[in-house]
Amino acid sequence: MVRGDRLWGWFALVMLVSPQLFWGWSREPGRSDMIVCGFIAWSVIAALRGRFLVAALVLFAGAQVHETAVIYGAPMLVALWFVAWRQGKASVSDGFVAVLVLGALLAAAAFAQVRWGDDVTQVTATMRGARLVADHARLFDVAAYLTWGGFVAISTSWCMEFSDAPVPWVIAAGFVVLLVYFRVLFARSWRARGVLAFAALVPMAFMSAIAFDHGRWLLFAVANAWLAAVALRLIDTETALPTVREWRISGALLAVLVLMGPGSSHYPSFLAEKLAPRLFPNNHPKWLADCAPDWAARLGPPEAVAGH
Repeated sequence: MVRGDRLWGWFALVMLVSPQLFWGWSREPGRSDMIVCGFIAWSVIAALRGRFLVAALVLFAGAQVHETAVIYGAPMLVALWFVAWRQGKASVSDGFVAVLVLGALLAAAAFAQVRWGDDVTQVTATMRGARLVADHARLFDVAAYLTWGGFVAISTSWCMEFSDAPVPWVIAAGFVVLLVYFRVLFARSWRARGVLAFAALVPMAFMSAIAFDHGRWLLFAVANAWLAAVALRLIDTETALPTVREWRISGALLAVLVLMGPGSSHYPSFLAEKLAPRLFPNNHPKWLADCAPDWAARLGPPEAVAGH
């Protein structure tokens, strides 16, 4: 690591002012997303020390908070193992054992959930009981159905998601924003771009295809890109300092991102959130009853839950 490397100050600035990092999550401070990012960061620290099995165990612990810990953390773990292996600092068995143990633990947890976990009535009652505003009851019914349905409910998610006219535009905008961050974070070599793409772009693409919260998937992806860029710098994979021209370009791009405003659960930026209704004024997306006519029979009507 180069002493006096100005990029450390730049990385700190990006983290503090980025509309898709802490600024974005500050709009919904009650979510578990920051805890999940913490687990991913702790896993990265373990991986940088060559303790890939510990990193896998940390990701499994994070998965008990939310599955995004594994969806975004596992690609990061694999990418860092690959870099360490290419540098001669890790063996094939290090990566194989870590992935095998993580997979076995996740399979055991899934079996335990099926065997001893809550049934649909308990899941629905818990999620409906958490709602704060009665007007949002429909959203909690959707969340309960998709949570309980698991992979079976993915087709319902697709039906609702892609009947919403702005969704393809929002997903595309999210990918553009993420690619801008690759430049802001000075991912210049093909190795760095490959690591950032595998650790950030791949999980975001997966989540964008199966779930609604496209802004959240971008926020996680930007956090992963930031972690990957810092990790590559720490292990001396990226050592060159940016030129004056590169500094100016990255500074201008970061300023544009800041001016576009913070991201949210559904949109990559405040600007996109305001533009979407104007670009698609006659949008009428399908709802749960349109895509899963049997949903009420499975979950029961909201009135069946005491107190609601």
